[in-house]
Amino acid sequence: MTQLTKSMLCSLLLMGGIPLTAQPNDALKGWARVRALQPQQQNARPSTAAAPFDLGKPWPPTSILGTWQLTGTLFGAPFQALITFLPSEMSDQGAVIFTSNQDQQAPLLATAESGNWTRTGAYTFVATHWGFLFDETNGTAVGVLKILDAITINGSQITVKSQLVFPADCGCGTFTVETTGSRVAIEAPPGN
Repeated sequence: MTQLTKSMLCSLLLMGGIPLTAQPNDALKGWARVRALQPQQQNARPSTAAAPFDLGKPWPPTSILGTWQLTGTLFGAPFQALITFLPSEMSDQGAVIFTSNQDQQAPLLATAESGNWTRTGAYTFVATHWGFLFDETNGTAVGVLKILDAITINGSQITVKSQLVFPADCGCGTFTVETTGSRVAIEAPPGN
């Protein structure tokens, strides 16, 4: 009997004045019994939070997952970046997305970089991410920028030592940069 047929039959019996009684939990079998015995889930959101959301630490102190705001100096000028670590089915590796306020600076324009990360110790990780480079004057593709990161986290703080490897024919070479930062904290809009 289909669900629609059962529903129609129950409706007809109720309209005809035949009382229906629910099955006791003892008569249910399999998953139906398990579901019937489970307490009903209440709204998971507390009416008042004991502390402001996550205080920037929604994960265990050894977790790199989430988005981090970085600051550093590139070519003598201060810059900011965002780096996001995403999980995979393995808890010690995943995908990485990186973007900075220097991606659109002359002489080369860059896309956001994406790649992969893996854990190397309790608080250490390595990541490799790639982005496309374009000539700022005419928009032609120049090649691929490869960034190799050695990462250390300390609670909600992060240090990233990066090696930037530019295409050989662009004349930029390879250089290193160190950035520091913190996990992006979760904030609710006013009134929520």
